[in-house]
Amino acid sequence: MPRPFILLDVDGCLAPYPIGYVPDGFEPVFLSESVPPVLLAQRHRAALGRLAERADLVWCTAWEHEANHYIGPWLGLPPLPVIAFDDMRYQAGDRGCWKTRTVEAWLAEHNRADRPWVWLDDEITPADEERLAGHPAPHLLVGTDPFVGLTDLDVRRVEDWIGSL
Repeated sequence: MPRPFILLDVDGCLAPYPIGYVPDGFEPVFLSESVPPVLLAQRHRAALGRLAERADLVWCTAWEHEANHYIGPWLGLPPLPVIAFDDMRYQAGDRGCWKTRTVEAWLAEHNRADRPWVWLDDEITPADEERLAGHPAPHLLVGTDPFVGLTDLDVRRVEDWIGSL
């Protein structure tokens, strides 16, 4: 079985939305003078390092290539492939996450329809799960709480899923 992909969101996943306090394990990180502080967790460095040993990480975030410039280095990640979103708005009549169609197109365009994949994102909805249920490759959608971010339980779930392939 080929190595899985793990599609990584930033906001609401690796960086929870601030709600008046800093969640346990997170710290405000000033990545540059032009970027507001982002809440990031040291524990994600080790977790993503472990996942990268077993899967190929891909940025799937509105940060797009800036994730490689700002977020990746802080997390100790090398430059990762990026899924680019040409239009970050919902299409008329769309249900679910605004990224779903682009994720589908990216998987198809890069001849990756047979490769297992995981998508970590705070905007995954039941409509996305329904839409992607028929994807030919084994896959796992992990929705994160946007105010909590990626948890240790989420990471273990991904590790267990990869181990079951």
